[in-house]
Amino acid sequence: MEAKHSPEKGVNSNLPTLGAGFPSAKPLVLYESDDLVAMGSEEIAIRSVLPQEIDTYDPFDGEVKVWQI
Repeated sequence: MEAKHSPEKGVNSNLPTLGAGFPSAKPLVLYESDDLVAMGSEEIAIRSVLPQEIDTYDPFDGEVKVWQI
């Protein structure tokens, strides 16, 4: 992916753009258990590092999640 130049702000970004110069991003996929939070841009990425069967979910647009460690 090539870096894009944003004439509005004069900065470079590695994000692909939607129309009108708005940046877009890959979707976020989450897996949560009592002792683990995993996130990735695709479910297969999370499944590749966990040995057990898992249920993932996509957070809602604008949703903010906070985990205490």
